[in-house]
Amino acid sequence: MNENFRKRYFTPLLLPLGVLGAIALFGYSMSRIFLAIPAIGATLVALLLAGYVLFVASLVGSRKHVPVRTLSVSIAVGLAAVVGAGIIANAVGPREITPPTAHGEEEPADEENGEENGEEDAEDLDADETVELVAGDMYYEDVPDQVSAGEIGFVMENEGQTEHDIHVEELGDEEIVPLTSGGETGTGTVELEPGTYTLYCSVPGHREAGMEFTLEVTD
Repeated sequence: MNENFRKRYFTPLLLPLGVLGAIALFGYSMSRIFLAIPAIGATLVALLLAGYVLFVASLVGSRKHVPVRTLSVSIAVGLAAVVGAGIIANAVGPREITPPTAHGEEEPADEENGEENGEEDAEDLDADETVELVAGDMYYEDVPDQVSAGEIGFVMENEGQTEHDIHVEELGDEEIVPLTSGGETGTGTVELEPGTYTLYCSVPGHREAGMEFTLEVTD
């Protein structure tokens, strides 16, 4: 190489541009590789790359004088390997990534399953009339104002986080629906004569917080 060309163009201009281009090419190639292979493969590639860098560093450190040609060839070989792998990965394309499903998107399916389970539970009960209601944290909802006297079935879908049940005060605090965990459905039956009944959750503190309702039983 002409000495004048080296001083005027190569060292101040071409060499820095070449280094920047090599860094950009290396980064782009690595991104293509990581997008095309699974996580475990990306980890292995990173380990191999780190091992190669350590090998070159140990080679340089173990010798008092390392020829520029040897160092250049080592770097060029590593860069060529990465760029070659990047070209192949770019041709293959990125792997398919399935995004996580948001919790809000899962709820319709859960609600549909809950409705189906409730229908099955209602069909399984041997009752003259069935009351299907929802228990949340410190409340009941979808409770009818009245039912006809006879064998009454209860299907309670617990949408809360804690356990809930149903007891009848006028029948000596008889349990109708046993303790049911959140996300589960509890069932039970009871013989009710005409009158007004108070039903509540027996878990300590729940009734006081509002978990009770009145049911009118007619002839």
